[in-house]
Amino acid sequence: MVVHLAAVVGCIPGASIVGQDDDGALDTSVAVKFGPTRVTFRVRAMLELDEAAREGRITAQGKDSIGGTRMRSTAKFGVTPGPG
Repeated sequence: MVVHLAAVVGCIPGASIVGQDDDGALDTSVAVKFGPTRVTFRVRAMLELDEAAREGRITAQGKDSIGGTRMRSTAKFGVTPGPG
């Protein structure tokens, strides 16, 4: 299974890749909007894949640059064949 990291991160609104570490971790930026307030987090994300099951998990943790608010998130995803 070929994975395009930008495509996976592109499924997360407000997220973008800003770099990648030697261990495969992604340095990302995630912007979250709470009503009129917008907070941007610097996030380190790891992508784990189960190619046989065509599933994966992305885990992320980081903090915002202004107030030091911390966040942690996990998302699971799967890939299914399209029509035809």
